[in-house]
Amino acid sequence: AFRIPNVEDTVFGHQLAAIGARIRMGLDVQVEHIRYYSLKDILRTDIQRSRSLTAFTLGRGREALQGNSTSVPNDYIYAAGVGPLAWLTGLSALFTGNPAWMGVFIVLAVLFSWVNRHYLLFLNSVEGLRFTLKSWAFLWFDILAVDLGIFLDRKSVV
Repeated sequence: AFRIPNVEDTVFGHQLAAIGARIRMGLDVQVEHIRYYSLKDILRTDIQRSRSLTAFTLGRGREALQGNSTSVPNDYIYAAGVGPLAWLTGLSALFTGNPAWMGVFIVLAVLFSWVNRHYLLFLNSVEGLRFTLKSWAFLWFDILAVDLGIFLDRKSVV
């Protein structure tokens, strides 16, 4: 049971796999979620989703170490580690004026962009460069919400 539904599709997929069911995608079927999200809604949802997904993943024990079998791409999981480090080094460079911190920030910013490349390239092919650049900028804030959800020390949402 979920107090706040957000990763139930991932859990359901794991339950089906556990009984030997196979999920096949119908490429001719598309469902669009139509909902207006404010910036606050997106960040709140991402905090809740990352908390739940982290709790679910950790709750699987050794199975969780068998590779990523969630609905979240590996690249985005890597971004969750790289993003905050880039923020910290960027702020260090800004406040100290230290060129070494700036160099580390540039490397981490390039790495952050690289691990998000599939998503950004997809957006560019569908929405164009301007939208993609806005999305890239948004990712820098969204990753903080995701990381906050991962590290919150509260009762699990799942």
